[in-house]
Amino acid sequence: MTKSLSLIDVWLCDLTHTKQTIASNTIPLAIGMIASYLRKHLGESVNIRLFKYPEKLIENLLIKPPRVLGFSNYVWNLDLSYTLAARVKALNPETIVVFGGPNYPKNAPEQESFLKQREMIDFYLYREGEPGLLSLLQALMAHDFHIPETKKADLPNCHFLADGKLQAANSNARINLVDIPSPYTTGLLDEFFDGKLMPLVQTNRGCPFSCTFCAESDPFFDKVSFREPAAVIGELEYIAQRVQGNKNIFIADSNFGMYQQDLVIAKGIAGVHEKYGFPDYIHVATGKNAKERVLEAARLTHGLFRLSASVQSTDPQVLKNIKRRNISPETIISLAQTAGQIGSNTYAEVILALPGDSLEAHFKSLEDVINANLNYIRSFTLMLLKGTELDSPETIARYGLATKYRVLPRCYGVYQFGSDKILSVETEKVCVANNTLTFDDYLECRLFALTIEIFYNDAVLAELLAFLGAYGIRPFEFLKRIHDRRTAFPRALQEMYNDFLRETGAELWDSEEELSAFAKSEQVIQKYVDGEYGSNLIFKYKALSFLKHMAEIHQAALDTAGEIIKEKNIEEPESALEFLEELMRYSLLRKNNLLETAPSYEETFTYDLAAAAAGGFQGQPGQWKLPDPEKLRFSHDRQQQEIMNGHIREYGLSIVGIGRILSRVHLKKMYRHVAAI
Repeated sequence: MTKSLSLIDVWLCDLTHTKQTIASNTIPLAIGMIASYLRKHLGESVNIRLFKYPEKLIENLLIKPPRVLGFSNYVWNLDLSYTLAARVKALNPETIVVFGGPNYPKNAPEQESFLKQREMIDFYLYREGEPGLLSLLQALMAHDFHIPETKKADLPNCHFLADGKLQAANSNARINLVDIPSPYTTGLLDEFFDGKLMPLVQTNRGCPFSCTFCAESDPFFDKVSFREPAAVIGELEYIAQRVQGNKNIFIADSNFGMYQQDLVIAKGIAGVHEKYGFPDYIHVATGKNAKERVLEAARLTHGLFRLSASVQSTDPQVLKNIKRRNISPETIISLAQTAGQIGSNTYAEVILALPGDSLEAHFKSLEDVINANLNYIRSFTLMLLKGTELDSPETIARYGLATKYRVLPRCYGVYQFGSDKILSVETEKVCVANNTLTFDDYLECRLFALTIEIFYNDAVLAELLAFLGAYGIRPFEFLKRIHDRRTAFPRALQEMYNDFLRETGAELWDSEEELSAFAKSEQVIQKYVDGEYGSNLIFKYKALSFLKHMAEIHQAALDTAGEIIKEKNIEEPESALEFLEELMRYSLLRKNNLLETAPSYEETFTYDLAAAAAGGFQGQPGQWKLPDPEKLRFSHDRQQQEIMNGHIREYGLSIVGIGRILSRVHLKKMYRHVAAI
């Protein structure tokens, strides 16, 4: 074989669905890092192009397909990527198709089955993509792109089929992130500063923990590789000068703040923010250990990122089953207190239906994190991700995990490919019961997740919960009571809960094949795009509640709180109830019609509610009674208007769009300011 000396077209694709907002709206950092590594080692022998949007990729494919076409493989884009790969192979069989990414089985028989089901994939890059693709391209060029001969070469962590059998020469060698030039400062990602995509950065890669539900639990990723802090800060400066639209950023680290170098980066973030007003908010998973260092990183950035306590469960047996070590309850409480002092958001996630989970264990986990006064709690349905220990047949059988399939929110669409149409729908595998959790229990837990989202998250009733707390009434007690009396809600809220329950059951299918057969028609996909099917139900119903039912939410909360106060042996209950009614009116005016940022509201109050809140509501309501009624104005300031209107331009005002806004913005900072007139 002779070595090819011509310029080689290598296209790398990290695709996202685009038909119902942009599903994965981050700049394609992963393929950018691969591209920068290839350029470093192959120089001008390769012509690298990067693609995020399927429409742009299709437009260019129809002109001339590349010699090598690479696709990222995540749960949110596998079907789209493979469908396009198959079309390219039909258009030009000489194009070599390469896939890579974490959405891939871990054991050899399942890997072989995966590739047999997707015969248009010539090579699959296992684990880290940078060295794998470099070795593959070097081998392809050495063998004049003859696939059978290339498959005889030494290709570490490159999987493929030969004579129908899996060939997989795995290597445990890790790349040093320092060896990868920044794809930002080298200009590779410039085209993606389009006002639609959020910047994504990575300061380290790897995770020392072994949680069985996570793709990084593979021992391959045990050792953490770090980038130089100066390089990260330089990257942030570069981004700050080019970012358009909303000024949020996503840090892809698994444990940001847990390492000493993170403090240097946090200082750098603060400096960039002071100079450029960027970022407004940082989406990141903070460290599971070394919480003092994590808190210091939050202080250094003045609360720009949320502090997370992703406990998944607080039940000892569940934690043992998933090989999880949690931070202590005392540390979680300290985290919440510190966050309140520096104005940072706090976040906890709990996963429903983990091995050994039960109705009682799940509610106890939620009680623990809610009563720690973290201000955002998410209860996730357990996803069984390819390549994780949890998705193994042994684990599924041992714990009786009952699995279903559902369509991934926003990940579907009909795409024009020349005179043809491509129909694509992404699905996910979830657990809805186990040996200790029935399906009815699962549904009850999902309903309670909705209650938390509507009545607790984003400090929507913070004033009320603080007031009740002064009487010794803890947040979980209030939430459990309001949840249990939901049949007494105003009719609009009752109907919303009923619709949520109906859709929660209807979205689940027994097999991936049955779901795909149903969903992959142009008419059905349009129903998904229109929001009739397939939305993230928590976000959908949160959006509906904020958009249409904020008054009913406050009324239901007022009724429930009043009921609890009447049962408690407190002093001057009548005075407390009178104060409470005024407090809830105050709360509603701050949050009602939140997306309408221009109008202001004026109303008269007889209590000094600001003083009561500042003092933590310690005392009797009579002491906050004003000598004369006071008129207050409730309004958004200019910065709030700019942030919220920027998100509206990006996501729109459909129910799906509003759901994404509410999930992306630091909502607590968007409530109206109050001033005396």
